[in-house]
Amino acid sequence: MAIIKNAKNINIQVNNNYTSLSKVSHEESQQVIIEATKQNLQLSSQKKTLLQGFGKGGTIDDEETVDKVNGYYYNYNGAYEGRVAGEKKGNENDVYACNGKGTEKGIFLDINKLDISHDDFCWSAGIIKLESGANDYNELNCIANTASNRAKHKKTTLRILLEKGEPAGTNKYIPYSTVPKQNKKKLEDSDKTSYANNTR
Repeated sequence: MAIIKNAKNINIQVNNNYTSLSKVSHEESQQVIIEATKQNLQLSSQKKTLLQGFGKGGTIDDEETVDKVNGYYYNYNGAYEGRVAGEKKGNENDVYACNGKGTEKGIFLDINKLDISHDDFCWSAGIIKLESGANDYNELNCIANTASNRAKHKKTTLRILLEKGEPAGTNKYIPYSTVPKQNKKKLEDSDKTSYANNTR
């Protein structure tokens, strides 16, 4: 038994809920528009959700693929995720926070560009780690935020503040960090300890 509908236009309006249940549901159209006007649009699946954009001829259109962006990528938990270089977009010394790696090499999830170069990021993190007394996230976070706010107030960079001090005239600095100059060093990306991750 089947229901077959042929029409030039079909308009369905429902004041409350509309539910459609079937073993297999297939819709084909030249254009599909799904719009949630007031609340969130929720698409869920008990298994994988596959979204693909195809161009002419049924093959994936290169213009619709996700571009790889040059830079260094760190998870929001501080772990180093990887680096992208040799691409058309972005500077190779840029720094991004992300939610991990995508399925394709060089693609990272939910990226957010940070306003700092990779070199400055590693130097600043290294000095902040040395300023701390232990692997304590709250302490590290307080040191980093305090130093960052001070750098903004003094209109300098975080690295200059921590490495040299507060600007006090031409090539003159008032020491800010308590770490001896000879002990200051970068926090390497190869350091995967929880202490390093909490610092970043």
